[in-house]
Amino acid sequence: MHHELQVLQILSVLRAESGSRTPLCELLEDRYKGKIPDHTGGGIFGGAVSKLGDAGFIKLFDDQGLEITEQIGKIGDRSDWTLGRGYKVADFLKGRERKIYVSLTEKLGQVQSVLGVSVTRLLQDFDPTSMRINPIFGKPNGAPSADVFVLMPFHPHFPPIYDDHIQKASASS
Repeated sequence: MHHELQVLQILSVLRAESGSRTPLCELLEDRYKGKIPDHTGGGIFGGAVSKLGDAGFIKLFDDQGLEITEQIGKIGDRSDWTLGRGYKVADFLKGRERKIYVSLTEKLGQVQSVLGVSVTRLLQDFDPTSMRINPIFGKPNGAPSADVFVLMPFHPHFPPIYDDHIQKASASS
């Protein structure tokens, strides 16, 4: 699960940069203070970068502007489902976080358009404070309408509140 989250976080940052070449260190800024860590996070980050490059979602460039995506694609075994390849890619990138630049290709937009997926929506699935709901009776039909539910005591002093305020506000929506 951490791999997918890392992939989506990278795509989200690059999408916000809208096509410019982003220093690798900016992709690491929030979580790792701009540097590839020496622990499991480094393997996860390296794996995410290699998968995105292999899939054609990103391109990587050195500080001379030369594309190095293919060079990174040759590191390790692409069929390695462990963090092994991720660590090798991370080792290649380590110490060069400010000298390697990443840009998003058009492929993400194409895939999003064809499949109707949203990186933002996919990221929300990883947010523990977010929840997707599936209404048991299906989605509402037609245009949304406002309903009002009022719970108040039947006391002689309250009818003016209902008549003068609640009823008028409900009728205007």
